[in-house]
Amino acid sequence: MGRARGRLLAALGIIAAGALGASGSAESSAADTARTLSRAVAELSTWWGSTADRQAAEVVVTHRLNGSYDDCLAERGLPGTDWRGSVPRVGSSSPLGGVVWLVEPGFRPFSADLDVNATNAATEDRRNHPPSRPADQVRAEDDCLERTRGEGPSDDEVEELRLPAVVERLREAWTDALAAAYDDLGSPEDFVACVDEQQVPELRGRSLAEAARLAAEVERELGIGTGELTEEKRESFRAWEAPIAAAIETCVAPHHVAAVAALPGLVASFERAHADEIADAEEAWARRRAEAASLG
Repeated sequence: MGRARGRLLAALGIIAAGALGASGSAESSAADTARTLSRAVAELSTWWGSTADRQAAEVVVTHRLNGSYDDCLAERGLPGTDWRGSVPRVGSSSPLGGVVWLVEPGFRPFSADLDVNATNAATEDRRNHPPSRPADQVRAEDDCLERTRGEGPSDDEVEELRLPAVVERLREAWTDALAAAYDDLGSPEDFVACVDEQQVPELRGRSLAEAARLAAEVERELGIGTGELTEEKRESFRAWEAPIAAAIETCVAPHHVAAVAALPGLVASFERAHADEIADAEEAWARRRAEAASLG
């Protein structure tokens, strides 16, 4: 049951982005809380995988998958697709993302990755709908595709490149440690009920437990994912999201300060218990960054 509670936000499809700002009358206390969260996220991210670490891994993966195909075309004197243009952007991944009590006022439960998702969708669309080319170039592309088939990494190798096995083990252990530490603050059912009792109109009569599905519906209604992500679309989605985020904050507030205050001790204890694995994880991410940098 502890793990289920610790993963409440993930189960609801809510993105906990850590310290994104401070609000309320107790500005000093809120600022202290935000700094504590920020320091914890920075320290944990050295082995969890920062945005830069995970982006470097995507560079490595994309090159391993597509680099030899581009080289084949270059050898024939033909313009390649340039694998660098197909590197996807990575989204949010917070080491505190599974614990609802550790979110900050101003967090965005559903829209944090809107721009990333839009960019990746546009990249995918360009890859799937290339411009027209002469017939001989199309034949050369097909030949290069056939020649390089099977040269890339296996699915298991891609998974390891993106998320080193030692990092995966540490993430599981840390998630369990957080769940156990905050287990007595309330069940997922209690938290959902707290939000639902506020009868937020933007939930359209549905439960918070269905909010991730509802968010996808709202995205479709606004045309997000179709064409350019305009400022109007972005702001309309965030206007829908804001009252739901406020309701979540209302339910988090009674336990938030105490939960954050306990966090530094939890981080220190976990790091002592897993020092060797953390060192291995940091080395794995360093290798990803070094390989990505060598590719230019």
